[in-house]
Amino acid sequence: MSLGARVSSTLVLSLALGGCRFVGATDTNLRELHTEEGMHRRTARVTTHYGYATRVGVIGLLRSFGAKPQEATLEKVEDPLSVCVEALNELAEYDSSEAWVRALQIEHFSRVAVFDPWKLSREIAVEALGELGAKLPAWTPSPDPAGVRAAGVDELAPALQRLVRAANRLARGATDSLGLGNEAGGDGASQSEETLEQATRAFDELVLDLEGAPRALRVCGLLERTRLAADPQFEPVRALRVKLEQRCVALALRSALNDTPPSAYERLGTDPGWGKPNVQAAAVRANVRVWGAARLAELLDTAKPREYDALRMAALLDEVARLGLPPAPAEADAEQAERLHTAWKRRVWLLATDHPDGLVRMAGMRALARIRGVANGPLREEESLEWARGEGLLEAPVIPERQPARDAAESGETP
Repeated sequence: MSLGARVSSTLVLSLALGGCRFVGATDTNLRELHTEEGMHRRTARVTTHYGYATRVGVIGLLRSFGAKPQEATLEKVEDPLSVCVEALNELAEYDSSEAWVRALQIEHFSRVAVFDPWKLSREIAVEALGELGAKLPAWTPSPDPAGVRAAGVDELAPALQRLVRAANRLARGATDSLGLGNEAGGDGASQSEETLEQATRAFDELVLDLEGAPRALRVCGLLERTRLAADPQFEPVRALRVKLEQRCVALALRSALNDTPPSAYERLGTDPGWGKPNVQAAAVRANVRVWGAARLAELLDTAKPREYDALRMAALLDEVARLGLPPAPAEADAEQAERLHTAWKRRVWLLATDHPDGLVRMAGMRALARIRGVANGPLREEESLEWARGEGLLEAPVIPERQPARDAAESGETP
């Protein structure tokens, strides 16, 4: 193709794509905005979607002539929060049915949900993880083995290098034929006879945290975009990607329930600190969206109305209004199940009628309406009392009987 034809094609393509949005541009901006520790940068190579499209086209054109394109220059970011929020909202809107897009979304959102110093960014990320996690194959997160330390970057890098080498071997090209040496944390200089299935087994021995799991997920997502994704031998990588997605979602949403600080000290933002009610409320919604009734039951059991902020408590009650009371655990007998449901009803009723915050009381009324199976909650006090009395909610909770030997000892009588 002649020089004129190449330039003309590039310009036409740039003009045609002026109103489009590109996952690559959003990904680039989020990486430019955040340091490895999750802090926001004040200077970055942030680009527009049009600028990204034209730059990619120009870079391709220059490389076709053997020229080396100049790096974009660093520019001051006046309002990192607004740029970050815009990028996060864009990322959430991309089609997650494509595996590599979903991997990229979960990679970014899981880190932002925990490490970003701005509560608004964390809230957006948590809500997005709820939507994405619900699309993953159903799973129950298992606790990490006691006393086992999470794998560091030095331990993760060899496993990623093995994965990339096995992928390159399958592609029957040079070591860098897939262009993933740097992403894997090394140059991938040596070849290996390992298959992808053998290489993925190395990850079974690693306990990954939110420092390592997103890194590994990124490499799997990049591999999904190569020609290898259509190969039947690629299936172990696809299975590993799903496991890593589940791991990232589980770690981030568990941490977000308390909006736990990512370190011993709280880093500053426009609204410094962690433990923010809006993030915790979003985490309640996201956890129930992903794990359903089982997680709702867990949250009802562990809720602390005297300690929880109104936003978090109202979010939990709204999930009861949406789903109803969860079923009792499978191992509970009929009596235990009835006792548990009565305790949950009593808790909801007390929150609906006696909580000092109107937001919680209104959410409690909506939850009671769902429990009762009626369109409106018990708005009048006498109606509320009548229903509670009929359900046995005014009776004292059943206390397990003490052992006879203890009773006798405490009463001073001989058995």
